[in-house]
Amino acid sequence: MYEYTFTAGSENNIDTKGFCNNFSEILQETLQHTADCIHHRSTYPNGFVIEMIEYADKIIVKTNRELKDNGNGNFTVLEK
Repeated sequence: MYEYTFTAGSENNIDTKGFCNNFSEILQETLQHTADCIHHRSTYPNGFVIEMIEYADKIIVKTNRELKDNGNGNFTVLEK
């Protein structure tokens, strides 16, 4: 897994356009929900998995594919 840390409130976008035809095709799971942390996982039909662990001051993003930083807050998912 690849891991990225972002400051809470920062504007970042991971481009997943074209990964599915309908939002309902994404398997969404809440793994933990406490006062300190929300941890959820999304699994796309093409096998891309993204986990987000949200804290008050930061967001940790874990993916099974590397992300390319496009330098403007946008990230592209690289092919295997």
